[in-house]
Amino acid sequence: MYVTTGSPVHPHFDVVVPIEHVVKSPSEEIKDQVYELQGEQTSVFITGPSDSTSWIREIGCDIAVGQSVLSKDTQIGSSEIGILASIGCTNDIKIYAKPRIGIAASGNEIAEASDHSVQDGDGKIRDSNTPMLISILKSHGFDNILSLGIVKDDYESIDAMFKKLTEE
Repeated sequence: MYVTTGSPVHPHFDVVVPIEHVVKSPSEEIKDQVYELQGEQTSVFITGPSDSTSWIREIGCDIAVGQSVLSKDTQIGSSEIGILASIGCTNDIKIYAKPRIGIAASGNEIAEASDHSVQDGDGKIRDSNTPMLISILKSHGFDNILSLGIVKDDYESIDAMFKKLTEE
């Protein structure tokens, strides 16, 4: 009897043999290693071992009733989507997106890291924190990062930065 993956097994059967372990006529070199099964319409040869625990799973054996499958704050990836789909949970999942992170360097003394006009003793400091923080955040899986540039140390500049953020 042919059974497809995931199909119920007839109650009178307790072993499933994968199709990869079945041939209609064995080659000469494996003839002494196969078992012949005769059915009403055809004979097949089993080329590999199989037992009742190898290819049959009881319904619900992977997840028990009442078992928690994912914990709060789990990052949802392809495996988690598969687990949720297997229990029919496709619409009732409360999720939140990764946050959008804005990084601003503030200070009148800050210059762009690429500013080659910065000289020792001129009171300017290249912004090394912004690229470093962006790199750290990316290494932790954050990808929605906005570099806000350099903001001067005055109320108007800081206020303008926050207004721009709320518009985006």
